[in-house]
Amino acid sequence: MNFEKAVSIIKEVSGTQLTPDAVDAFLRLVEKGEFRAPDDTGEGTTESIENIRK
Repeated sequence: MNFEKAVSIIKEVSGTQLTPDAVDAFLRLVEKGEFRAPDDTGEGTTESIENIRK
């Protein structure tokens, strides 16, 4: 999955499926570049994952 899409989904489920404090900590690390792999070219799907959220 595309990195930005994954981060978007994590933000979206903050407070419902994920603890907001954990999401906030994760997002701070994302902003610092701690989670994106150096060889990540930005490829991957940006499709909806509604089919697995049920």
